[in-house]
Amino acid sequence: MNEILMDTLPTWPQRWRFPELVAVLERSADPDDADILDALLDGLAHPVADAADAVRRLVGQGEFRIAADLCRDDALMGAVTTTERAALSAVIVEGEQAALADVERRRNEFVQREQRAGIPTSEPEGLRAAVGRPAELRVLYDRWRGRIEDAEKRQAREIREQLGAGPDDAPEWREAVEACITAGELPAAREILEAGPTAYPDASPFAVRTRAAWPWGQWTLVQLLQWYADPGLAQAGFNARWRPPADDDAATSVIDALRALRETVDRTTVAEFVRAFHILLDVPGVAQVVETVAGGYRSELRGLTDARLPRELLPDRMTLWFGPADWTPPAQRGPAVWFRLDAPASARSDGPAVLTPQTVFELVAPDNGRAQSYATRRIHLLRELCRQFDLDDLIGPDTELLFDPAAFRTGVGWLLELLGVRVDGVTLDTLLYDTARHPVLLRAALDHLLGRRASRPDRLTTQALAQWRADRTGAERLCARLRRGLDQRSEAVLAAAVLVGVDFGAEPFTADDLAARLLEAQFEAGADGPRRPVTDLIDVDRALARLVDTGLVLVGDDGHRLRSAGLLSLLTAGADWAAVAAEILDRLAARFDEVLESVQTELTRQAVLHWIKNDLEALDLQVDGIGEYADQLPNDLRTLWELLAETLSRLRTARQVAGDGIRERLRAERVDLVRLLEELVAMERRYQRDAVLELDAEDGPVFVEASYFLLDQAVRNLLTNAVQQFRTRGDGRIQVRLRRQAGALASGQGDWAIIEVHDSGPGLTAEQRERFEAGERFSGRTGGEGTGLRYARAHIDYCGGSLTLEPGPGDLGGAHFLIRLPLAPSSPEVSRQGRTGARSCSGR
Repeated sequence: MNEILMDTLPTWPQRWRFPELVAVLERSADPDDADILDALLDGLAHPVADAADAVRRLVGQGEFRIAADLCRDDALMGAVTTTERAALSAVIVEGEQAALADVERRRNEFVQREQRAGIPTSEPEGLRAAVGRPAELRVLYDRWRGRIEDAEKRQAREIREQLGAGPDDAPEWREAVEACITAGELPAAREILEAGPTAYPDASPFAVRTRAAWPWGQWTLVQLLQWYADPGLAQAGFNARWRPPADDDAATSVIDALRALRETVDRTTVAEFVRAFHILLDVPGVAQVVETVAGGYRSELRGLTDARLPRELLPDRMTLWFGPADWTPPAQRGPAVWFRLDAPASARSDGPAVLTPQTVFELVAPDNGRAQSYATRRIHLLRELCRQFDLDDLIGPDTELLFDPAAFRTGVGWLLELLGVRVDGVTLDTLLYDTARHPVLLRAALDHLLGRRASRPDRLTTQALAQWRADRTGAERLCARLRRGLDQRSEAVLAAAVLVGVDFGAEPFTADDLAARLLEAQFEAGADGPRRPVTDLIDVDRALARLVDTGLVLVGDDGHRLRSAGLLSLLTAGADWAAVAAEILDRLAARFDEVLESVQTELTRQAVLHWIKNDLEALDLQVDGIGEYADQLPNDLRTLWELLAETLSRLRTARQVAGDGIRERLRAERVDLVRLLEELVAMERRYQRDAVLELDAEDGPVFVEASYFLLDQAVRNLLTNAVQQFRTRGDGRIQVRLRRQAGALASGQGDWAIIEVHDSGPGLTAEQRERFEAGERFSGRTGGEGTGLRYARAHIDYCGGSLTLEPGPGDLGGAHFLIRLPLAPSSPEVSRQGRTGARSCSGR
């Protein structure tokens, strides 16, 4: 039967009716009769509708090569239109890319397990090549997993042997080691073992012990406090399990403070309770500031630090509220805790976390006859509070999740544990792989996976991660979030990197590769070709360096790569990057043309400059002649001569730029905004007496990479417009402010420089605001051309930033413009230096 099928099937025009049989015969030159029979029966039991349906079924089984062969066979696919065949080809490519991503994900899982088992990586050869051959892939996985499991068993035996030689009177220590072994977290188990019986047995989130539930919820606070005061009144079992040891002075003090607080809630009892509670957490000497606010009392809860926990994930302190019965704390931003003497019936879904006397009783309870360690108390308190918070309460949307690489995995594991979400090691590895250990991606994933506190899952699984990866809407939100932290040019280059990754997989790429891919995107988007070459619009080397700074691209000896295959998979699912690149390039091309127009319109006036060329030279001679006698001139005349000389210098520069220097002036360089603003403000003060100009800039340089010429013209335009409002009225006030604004990425990566220009004028009318937003010309004064703000906006946009008009009047009552520019990477380069000016000063 095998020989007959092998001879007839390759040329049978109806073989698509049995796709499983085709796959069986393709896998082996001598397939087993049972496999052939199963494939035939499967084809009869589950008939396919047509050849296209057969291709889709083979893709679903991972048989991409066979599916592609069927799709290319004209005899089989004759009834399928060209459009339908192209769609089938896309299905095959997408399926193969997903399978490659899954191979990389499984590879990461096995490599991580090998590292934790302390053995060299033993990746089998041909792993990626086996994609499209599911049976062969399963064999490779099974062999690799078997080698790892053997090594894990050897390591576990060694650790248990050492544990057996340890002391017998530390059950919590033994329990923590065993918990880590069971979870496959062998390095954590060895770390706890080598530390010995200490007060920190839960050195890993996988070693956390389950605490006993408080069994006295039906008793009132008054009755419970009586039990603590008189052991003879307590119910059976209370004293042995819940009464603190006699030598635990911190526990006794906090119970006494709780008793006083129950009798009277005032500043004195609140302060005493807060003091005693902090001593219980080993935070002595904290100044107990208690304020009366909205009918209640506000203090601070500290002592939330612990050597095992990542500080980047938890706030240093939380607001702590107290109040009388029937009182509710006022709403506030940031994490807050409400200490309620009357325990609520159920946890709230919003508002502050609720802390009750029950938690105090659990913190003072003994641990195997001894007082709990301070570390155990802090961890227990954080579990109680964090599970009542949303992720935003603990780490805001723009908070930087910065970890030492070695502690990154443990840090995320602790965060999930404190939030009440259990996770195994494989799932945690997969989460970190899928998010490329990148702070923005990790935060977006946790937002999606954990949800709000009321619906938070109690366990995170690989199935949940797979559903998240398959959620295209979630992937789109993730990509949008990531793109918000990038300037336009970096965003376009990231798009090119994704497209190159899709085309060439894990192969490294260069800036030239990305420029070529961007050019392809331009041609794909329009039949007429690109409006401007990529090299005119983007300095790909600079944009690529910025992506390296943000951690999205890694650089090695052989070139650049996206951070991980997991990142490529996420980005591919989250956006049409060819369309993104084409749209950005088209927008940059439009801005490029507008910038050239603005430079030519504002500065060139070629004919006019040619006419006045001779007059300028003659005037230069006269000014130079006066300069010989400048020291003999009265002060006022000498000042006028200096201003005239500066004006002539600017006109000479403008004429040069109007000729052959325009493109050179558009090139990006490293610009210190502090020096630039100092120079511009100083110049305006010298040229006019109608308004007071104030400059408020941060200490030290603030560098951006942009065209110095365009930035100078844009800010100069804003200042000139502001000053001109006061020409007939005087007594104006203009404030220029420069500050840094942290972005969504790591420090110095994705941060921005903000320039604000306020004035005390009448501001813009509603119509003028609408025309500004639409990019149209308008002017508020007679004789104005109405191009100034339009060109200023184009200049800033060309530099990778934005110029916006803040809604409503500014602090000074008039217009309030805001320039936003991406900060330059921290690598030292030569910066453009200003000439004059003093920082943070004012004058006319």
